[in-house]
Amino acid sequence: MGREQTKTALNEMELVVFTVADVPCALRIEEVREIKRIGRITPVHNAPRYVRGVVNLRGHIVTVIDLRTKMDYPHRPVGTHARMVVVWRDEEQIGLLVDTIEDALVVYEEDIAGPPPNVNGAEGRLFRGVYKAAETLVAILNLEAILEKGQSDASAQH
Repeated sequence: MGREQTKTALNEMELVVFTVADVPCALRIEEVREIKRIGRITPVHNAPRYVRGVVNLRGHIVTVIDLRTKMDYPHRPVGTHARMVVVWRDEEQIGLLVDTIEDALVVYEEDIAGPPPNVNGAEGRLFRGVYKAAETLVAILNLEAILEKGQSDASAQH
């Protein structure tokens, strides 16, 4: 029996693929509540540097985390293709600011490699694994690490 025939729906994983600083990244689709255009972001005084601000989403105040800053990429103004990937943490909605939404993929868990051993610091914590899609590598993000409060790395400081 060939390798493809042994794969089943039990080990399938659906991913939402987006870019952050031209790097293809993904979250598991079950972690994503919705994807929205970016509205007016209100800055929050004394918030960690990676907190871009807050937005009003249908009457709910949503904290917006800039994934570029969180992942130690250079700051860039919000572009016209930027989107907010809305996720849940406990009872709170959080918006993750991404540069573009690319695709949705169905992958098999055994096709996902762990983060390279030489990836340290913020990147090592923030990545769950890597998937090779055609000629591109897609970094699968660790949502728990992204949403972790009280981080001590440089990207968390003002």
